[in-house]
Amino acid sequence: MADKKQDSIYKSVAAVFVISLVCRLFGFLREMTIGYFYGTGTEADTYFMAIRIFNVFALLFGSMWTTTYTPLYTRAYESDSTRKAADDLTTKLLNIILLIAVSLTVLLEVLAGPLCRLVAPGFEGEKLAMTVNICRIVFPALPFYALYYYFSAVLNSQKKFAIVEAVTIFVGGGVILGIVIFKNLFGPYSMAIGALMAYTFQFAFLIPSLVRSYKYRRQKPIINFRDSGTQEFFKLLAPSAIGVAAAEINNIVDSAIASTIATDGNVAALNYAQRINTFATSILITPIITVIFTKLSQAAAKKDEENGEFSVTLRNGIEALSLICIPLIALVMVSSSDIVRIIYERNAFDDRSVAMTSMALFWYILGLVFYGYKTLFNRAFYAKKNTLIPMIAGFILIGANIVFDIVLKGPMGLGGLALANSIGMFMGCAYIVIMFVKKYGRFSMKGSIREHIVIIAGSAVAVSVYMLMSLLFKNLYLRFFIPMAAAVIVYALICLLFKVRQFTELFNMVLVKLRIKKEKKEDE
Repeated sequence: MADKKQDSIYKSVAAVFVISLVCRLFGFLREMTIGYFYGTGTEADTYFMAIRIFNVFALLFGSMWTTTYTPLYTRAYESDSTRKAADDLTTKLLNIILLIAVSLTVLLEVLAGPLCRLVAPGFEGEKLAMTVNICRIVFPALPFYALYYYFSAVLNSQKKFAIVEAVTIFVGGGVILGIVIFKNLFGPYSMAIGALMAYTFQFAFLIPSLVRSYKYRRQKPIINFRDSGTQEFFKLLAPSAIGVAAAEINNIVDSAIASTIATDGNVAALNYAQRINTFATSILITPIITVIFTKLSQAAAKKDEENGEFSVTLRNGIEALSLICIPLIALVMVSSSDIVRIIYERNAFDDRSVAMTSMALFWYILGLVFYGYKTLFNRAFYAKKNTLIPMIAGFILIGANIVFDIVLKGPMGLGGLALANSIGMFMGCAYIVIMFVKKYGRFSMKGSIREHIVIIAGSAVAVSVYMLMSLLFKNLYLRFFIPMAAAVIVYALICLLFKVRQFTELFNMVLVKLRIKKEKKEDE
């Protein structure tokens, strides 16, 4: 029975991963569509800046609200089989959230002009006016965004993960649809109309599942800030708010400084490069962190440090991240231009756009491994119920990014802003690792130096294979995919030959799964 339950969990995780992958591919398709029609021109700059401004406020109702509300809802849901307690709590907070979201939307509509001048100091005249207009079109989506994320906590707590993830496809699909339908009528504003449609549809298609999972219960008074559940929610909200704000401020700072560079397209180029970087973190790093965090939490709950389970799990997480991130960074850096051409180079996305975006990608990807390590140690602290140090690490990251943005913008331009981001990741990572060792002592890294030497050497060989083989082909796609496949195979063989710990465990696990499937077929 336990095995069946575990298989069910794996199937659910696999289903969500596949849906997530499809949704992120739609996100890529959205960026490709914008790149096709607008490249790195003024229109793309204004749209991406407006969306960045929207995201600052939208994310206040995103992961912050979801992370805070999920444990409260789960506790209420499991305490009462009739679901009344959970529905009562959800309704009390829903009324407050709607009041805040609608009020904030009205305020943002009024203050859109000053807000855009503050966040995009380099935008002037028509470019600034277009940014303000796009913001005003997108801001009414805020209440729908808030409703989606709030109720996603309800559905996730009831283990309805797939539908929550599936409707995010509208975030990419809505913008594409808006451009296709409204481009000839409204020009660049079609992107903003598409974004408004996307966030509205995202919540609307959640309603059928929501009707079966939640019942609105009338409250007296409708708004009650004195309720104990409401007060507990807002107490827990504060640390989460700081964390979310820290991450989004980093992106806004990059865009704000990019807007002051004289040429057009810098904000757009940063966004296109970040989309590739984010895709890598979502598909490769997040699954590792999720699994490791579960094991860290279990080890921390045992409160038995003598068996070293927590320490070994942390070491395994570091090695797994290195195994994937180090060769990925090396290969992306030597092929950044070809990657950008394959993904984006069409119509308005010309050679200039390719050069700008590939430069940003080259320096952004450098911070990937530090992002992975920092996120892993964040989770290690969370597993030990320590949220202060991860928060400080976030502020160090932001501070370093701002300083190096200013220092590097002059000599390196757009590339300097991306490099500053990676330096900030490194400094935030260094701080959190040092603090972990200082607070909890050294953790087991037995044999890890050898593992990393093999990983780095294998990555160097893989890059050499890629660069040599790419000289054999003139066609862009052949020049990228055949050498890249060869490089990955060579790297895998080196890891297998030298018995790199994490790779060997993964390889053996796949062999066992295949052997079991083969035996089942033979029995049938």
